[in-house]
Amino acid sequence: MKNAYSHVSRDFNQKIDKGSIKKTIKSVCFLLLFLLSASLVYAQTPQYSLTTGSINNSFPFNTSSSNKVQWVYYPSDFATAPSGNITDVFFKVGSTPIGNPTFTNLTIKMGATTLTSFIAGAFTTGLTTVFTSASQTFTGVVVGGWIQITLQTPFYYNNAQNFVVEVSQTAYSGGFTIPQTPTTSNRRMYGSVTSTTASADGRLADFGFNILTGPICPVPTGVTSSNITMTSADFSWSAVTGSQGYEYAVTTTAAPPTS
Repeated sequence: MKNAYSHVSRDFNQKIDKGSIKKTIKSVCFLLLFLLSASLVYAQTPQYSLTTGSINNSFPFNTSSSNKVQWVYYPSDFATAPSGNITDVFFKVGSTPIGNPTFTNLTIKMGATTLTSFIAGAFTTGLTTVFTSASQTFTGVVVGGWIQITLQTPFYYNNAQNFVVEVSQTAYSGGFTIPQTPTTSNRRMYGSVTSTTASADGRLADFGFNILTGPICPVPTGVTSSNITMTSADFSWSAVTGSQGYEYAVTTTAAPPTS
């Protein structure tokens, strides 16, 4: 389709001049259409994954003590994965939870690193928060299935760089274990979410991700508006190749919104 088209209608508390409405439009990746929610589709499997785990472990989804974990992954763990933006992460389920697992302050952070292993002591810092939820409930969890979480902030994966994945939570009910692979070097750090230091050992969780390749969010061209009234406006733009959705903002000031 040549053009995407939308109609926006909004009531305003005060009379405003139509010239004061600034429309900012940009294309966004599919996941931003669901910015505040996690995708919980358990029948799906990740595009790229590590599934060599032979030992089920409670860290960090089934414990209140070692409820913060970091793993360091290598590109060789996901040999066919291209560079691109990770939009979803997956954790394999090793045990059946009692009820629906619910976590308080579930947080996922990621970051590129030159590390190949950890040393017991301080957790790795400087990671980017890619997902956070004050209260997160997972339903339909089954042994051998995957927990899928759509990231609120995509993480750019360079397939020539190692990267760290951190998961933490402050309280839980109905937790589950994750299959983990024994490793010869310390690929995992674990400890309390309230601590700045951690233990290190040779464990690597079954983990996967989906990648969206190509440029992120190119700006549409050919933006036009028409039929502007005090409460509504029509606007259209030339479709951006590969886009799966768009985001717009309506403001009563001349300055474009920053978020």
